[in-house]
Amino acid sequence: LLLFSRSFARRYGYIDKLGKILKDAGISFKVYEGILPNPPSTQCNNVALKIRDFNTDVIVAFGGGSVIDAAKAVSVVLSLGGKVEDYFYPNIVTEEVLPVIAIPTTCGTGSEVTKYALITDVVKKRKAVIVGETIIPRVALVDPQVLKHLPRNLLTWTVLDAFSHAIEAYMSKSANDFSDMFGLRALELIMEALSSDLKLSDDKLLKLHLASTLAGMAINIAGTTLIHALGYYLTTHHDVHHGLSNALVMPYVLARNIKAISDVKIRRLMSLLHVGNVKGIIRRVCEMLDKLEIPNSIGDVGVKISEVNDYVKEVINYRRNLDNNPITVDEELIKDLIIEALRGRKEFMKRF
Repeated sequence: LLLFSRSFARRYGYIDKLGKILKDAGISFKVYEGILPNPPSTQCNNVALKIRDFNTDVIVAFGGGSVIDAAKAVSVVLSLGGKVEDYFYPNIVTEEVLPVIAIPTTCGTGSEVTKYALITDVVKKRKAVIVGETIIPRVALVDPQVLKHLPRNLLTWTVLDAFSHAIEAYMSKSANDFSDMFGLRALELIMEALSSDLKLSDDKLLKLHLASTLAGMAINIAGTTLIHALGYYLTTHHDVHHGLSNALVMPYVLARNIKAISDVKIRRLMSLLHVGNVKGIIRRVCEMLDKLEIPNSIGDVGVKISEVNDYVKEVINYRRNLDNNPITVDEELIKDLIIEALRGRKEFMKRF
């Protein structure tokens, strides 16, 4: 057995706890603790090469989305050979691979239940994804107690990643009744947890962790959209956390996409967010971002006006997300959204 984690797991005693459980069960294991955030393709390849001779039956991933995604990627390479890059979308993994047991320690990616492994393509300096039903973890152990160790900003950003998953799936071209059910319940749990003060009780942590898993199930069915495509650039070029990246561009995309969904779906969203019209939905999302102290604009995380054309050229290549968006996406729309995100929410909210 291989146990993937980061230093967090050892710092709070989880490696020792998991190690004791495995030893008591007579299971031999190897620990790899060096998984990087936004796992690079080079690291995944190197890890697979180093542990290829270890007689591995299963990989346990204890950590956030990066750890779980890296475990999925290594599982594919160990099982099928080659390099991580050989399996990037539009390739689809259909063969059986080493099983992964996922124990998420953040409440955002939902990677413990998804068919995606998001990897940073080091050569192309962009986000790439491995996709396949067989890489879905066989077991997901969702324990909200591990969230107590997260720094406040990381907890906030991962919650917003889950929120983004849920609302993107709800508005995507591929949405159906099942993804809507998972997405709406995830949004409801998040709004309940954030409805009052930001002191997170055990009950609120449970709601946030469940919301993340449900939102992961929603994107398993319906996928993600333009929000993710715009957010990837902020991560690969400005080292912005994935959840924060999504939050920084979310309102501007939602204001466009909401025009393409049905009146029935809009009414459900209005009811869930306790608002009376479409503008109220956008206002409520912006108010949530303000409450969670998300920076006002992408300029606050380092984006310059001089980058806009390069930004557009990168986003237009994320076809998996753009083709799933409820409205047609072209370079002109992408540029308009980037400029709005540079001006920021305060300016944007004057229209609502």
